[in-house]
Amino acid sequence: LSLTAAGAANLSEQLRLILEPTVASRLAGDYKSGKRISIRRVIEFVASDFRRDRIWLRRTRPEKRSYDVLIAIDDSESMADSGAGPLALEALCLMTTALHRVEAGRTAVCSFGSNAEMIHGFDAPPLDEESGSNLLRSFTFRQKSTDVTKLLRFAIESLDIIRSNSSGSGGIDVVQLMFIVSDGRLSDRESLRRLVRDAQEKRQLIAFILVDGVCSSKQNPNESRKSIFQVQKVEYLRSLFDQESSKPKLTVTPYMEGFPFPFYSVVQDVNSLPLILADALRQWFELV
Repeated sequence: LSLTAAGAANLSEQLRLILEPTVASRLAGDYKSGKRISIRRVIEFVASDFRRDRIWLRRTRPEKRSYDVLIAIDDSESMADSGAGPLALEALCLMTTALHRVEAGRTAVCSFGSNAEMIHGFDAPPLDEESGSNLLRSFTFRQKSTDVTKLLRFAIESLDIIRSNSSGSGGIDVVQLMFIVSDGRLSDRESLRRLVRDAQEKRQLIAFILVDGVCSSKQNPNESRKSIFQVQKVEYLRSLFDQESSKPKLTVTPYMEGFPFPFYSVVQDVNSLPLILADALRQWFELV
């Protein structure tokens, strides 16, 4: 945790500016009914011969934040093979620490690979040094596959449940964010696009943080790893046919072309994560 302390402080200051207060807790205004009487308005009320009767205050000025943030960490073998695992855990420490400092709301952490599992729930106590260390030990990077489709279904359902449970909290509109930290090895991109659209309709932001483990190979010259930008995608397109063989045409394209998540950032150095996260959130809130 100490390795990411400076970055967490930087990110928390960025988030403090971007994550606008959503919970009205300050009293303001001049109303005919409300929670508390304004002494200044009472004087005007008496002086006007009891005609200016707007003497009540209501909670109309937001000063607190209410966000549900789910951080999903890829726990599959490909994270270890690509060298992205340690970088993903550093990113997790940085994000959870910064969100706690800025008091953004409820934060949960889940792992995914072959299956998705909630490791730290929304209603769990905030992470400290001991519980944070136990959380990190939950990740083994040994799951055999990376099923992001299953993760999205699990995450959307989890966010729906926590929102319905808090719907009676004074009419507060809770903003829901989800960060997926992964090496970006995906399949079934069409299903992922549909699920991302479903989440957007529910006002759930999904930001994909693609950790590129190429930097770790620079520290160890004996290891040879490709950046995600060097990876090619090979597929047969049924919409295109080879005229000679009358078979679907084989195409080779850059792997990142047509990436199914509209909000994604590639991270090769955890020190760049505060700026990357801040830019991603700022762009999303501008669209919303």
